[in-house]
Amino acid sequence: MKVTINGAAVEAKPGSTILDTVREHGLDNIPTLCHMKDTEPFTSCYVCVVEVEGRRNLAPSCSTPVSEGMVVNTNSPRVRAARRTALELLLSNHWADCVSPCLTGCPGNVDIQGYLALAAQGKYAEAVELIRDRNPLPAVCGRVCVRACEDQCYRAEIDECVSINWVKRFLMEQEGVYDKLPPRAEPSGKKVAIVGSGPAGLTAAYFLGLQGHEPVIIEAMEKAGGMLRYGIPEYRLPDEALDREIDFISKASGCQIRLNTRVGSTVTLAELRKTHDAVLLSPGAWSGKAMRVEGEMDTVGVVTGADFLVENARNRSSLKGTVVVVGGGNTAMDAARTAWRLGADRVIILYRRTRLEMPCDSLEIEEALEEGIELMELAAPVGIERTSDKVLKGLRCIRMTLGEPDASGRRSPVPMDDSEFILECDLVVSAIGQEPLLTGLNEELGVTRWKTIDTGSDTGVGTNLAGVFAAGDASYHGPTVVIDSIRDGRNAAEAIHAHLTGILKKTPFRASKGFWEKPGRDLLPEREEKPANQQGAVHAEHRRSMDVEVALPINAVQCADEAARCLSCGCVRYDDCDLRLLCEEYGIDMDRFRGKTARERVDESHTLMVYDANKCILCGKCIRTCTFILQKPALGFVGRGFDTRVRPAMDLPFGETDCTGCGNCTDVCPTAAVSVKLPWPGRACLHHEDEEAVCDICSLKCPVTLRRYSAGIIAVGRDSYLCPRGRFQTPGGPDIRVEGSPEEADVIVLNPGDRRWLELEFTPMAARVKAASTRGVPVLSADSSATLAGRVCRLTRV
Repeated sequence: MKVTINGAAVEAKPGSTILDTVREHGLDNIPTLCHMKDTEPFTSCYVCVVEVEGRRNLAPSCSTPVSEGMVVNTNSPRVRAARRTALELLLSNHWADCVSPCLTGCPGNVDIQGYLALAAQGKYAEAVELIRDRNPLPAVCGRVCVRACEDQCYRAEIDECVSINWVKRFLMEQEGVYDKLPPRAEPSGKKVAIVGSGPAGLTAAYFLGLQGHEPVIIEAMEKAGGMLRYGIPEYRLPDEALDREIDFISKASGCQIRLNTRVGSTVTLAELRKTHDAVLLSPGAWSGKAMRVEGEMDTVGVVTGADFLVENARNRSSLKGTVVVVGGGNTAMDAARTAWRLGADRVIILYRRTRLEMPCDSLEIEEALEEGIELMELAAPVGIERTSDKVLKGLRCIRMTLGEPDASGRRSPVPMDDSEFILECDLVVSAIGQEPLLTGLNEELGVTRWKTIDTGSDTGVGTNLAGVFAAGDASYHGPTVVIDSIRDGRNAAEAIHAHLTGILKKTPFRASKGFWEKPGRDLLPEREEKPANQQGAVHAEHRRSMDVEVALPINAVQCADEAARCLSCGCVRYDDCDLRLLCEEYGIDMDRFRGKTARERVDESHTLMVYDANKCILCGKCIRTCTFILQKPALGFVGRGFDTRVRPAMDLPFGETDCTGCGNCTDVCPTAAVSVKLPWPGRACLHHEDEEAVCDICSLKCPVTLRRYSAGIIAVGRDSYLCPRGRFQTPGGPDIRVEGSPEEADVIVLNPGDRRWLELEFTPMAARVKAASTRGVPVLSADSSATLAGRVCRLTRV
């Protein structure tokens, strides 16, 4: 039969469908989530709809047969709109996390689940490579990050959040993590000037260099690092650690760093624009804000936190007497703890709210109190007491009480009547905020009322000057934390790359459980309560030197233990999930059909697979596959209408069904509702390389894809079904059936004389068994008369 598809006249076989014909002639890539080759059409997803001339409604191409003279359009605006609607309907009940909540909580969007998995496997260098894919300053963040990722960790619902940052710090202490440089693109011939070598500037230089451009950093100070070096004291971030990071970034990106060069005096912005293809402004925020009390600007003994930290980073000077630090942020804590180390007899932090409202890291408060630093809450400065020659005598303060919440959500401090008092002191450090110094820049640039570079919004990086971008503390949103500046630097690099090449980066689609509601403990995986591993610290009596780093890294055993506490919330099929990729392509709006979602606990009862009903889109592919292999399939539909679900037979736990463990359902599932239990520590979507092969376990020689991860190999079906041996057993391994979980077993039972199985590593199952045996778990023969108690794992020869 002759048909016309997208304007092309082709011949179609009688009885074939539109989808078959389109694929046979390579006319389009019609998407579908429910269609399976060599099976009857199921027609459940309606993502494959097309427009047929003469028909009022769109037709599902997977089940619509061709007819003589048929005219079809597979990609019209109407078709795309319908597909978008179909996808939005599928997503309306898709309670799932495409990526882990710690990743979405991290301003740098670092794949935390991935590098925790690699850390659990002992793949330290690979874990660091994965971190650097988004954050080129992991050793810095491992010491000073505010750990926004940990605030989002689901593990906190069970006991405590995973100590993500301490794992990162441990990884950066390992040998070889600075040896391998990432690949760089071919030189583009484009030069980019970057003003400032702080976290934003260093990050932008790193990613621009990897993209083939030539970054040049313009730095006003005598050493690179910006506020990382001059604003964060060495007891928190040693120069040696920072220098290693800067050296790695320079080698990886090929960037030049021009020190002692100040824009506005040594070189002008106009000159940089003439000699470079783009300019990034990331000069930081080096000016401290005033307390706005009379006399502070001309009183000897009153300084800003920024000036105090920078000066003592360059030329340390000893202190005596009493130092009062005004403020509650990280700069205030750094100033107070620095003053104590420089010899001050007494250090007082003055804060207008209470400790609970202090924006600094809570760990900083605890360590400051250990050092004997005092915290005076609910007090604020109102004036300066000084001598006739303008030398500080004390700080006039007033008591405060907390009123109604302000815009920040914190309760506003309200002065108390008749509560003024004098706090005698020898030095006052005003650490209530910082702002950029834009001297030499603001004549040309648009500037906000907060004295920052106007980038259009707090997430933008462009300016009013063509080819000029801004990032970090000097940009629209103002001073912030290190990881935010790293995010800004990477965003700026992407924007500059797009400006230079015209290549725009596509925003990935990501579903999130938090879009509806985060899971409570009843919906999280069953885990025993186990406290998090914490960093140690040098005892307070040994911290008096600025050169003594206070925090002590965790060890290898703690790292593995902490990585194992990760619940692996993100999808293991993120990179090739058919549903997610289609949602990305069609730009769906999850809010359009937002409604009530059915929520179930993930079923981990099966030895070899995981079943997550929350990801199921009722495509039926797993059921049809299982029906073809078994007369009594392990999976089936239950319920009717909106309550329809795919459930194991008799609604049993997946591990208690007649499932043979072939795993073919994991191949056909378009959303990873059914996925393979990876046979090594750490469950995440990690980099892998595929190799087409033939299974040689038996004479059938089934084609397979060997998926090679750094930790090992798993087999994936390739246009054919695989048996349990072909999928879960590499050639040459023993035929073992594992019942129960070896990792969680209290007792392992196996055939007499087969204790050697515990030492084998070349099959996924044996690898797990060996991991269990190293924990000192009792191993009994099947003919043992011992009474079995607790969780039992049985191994039998197939």
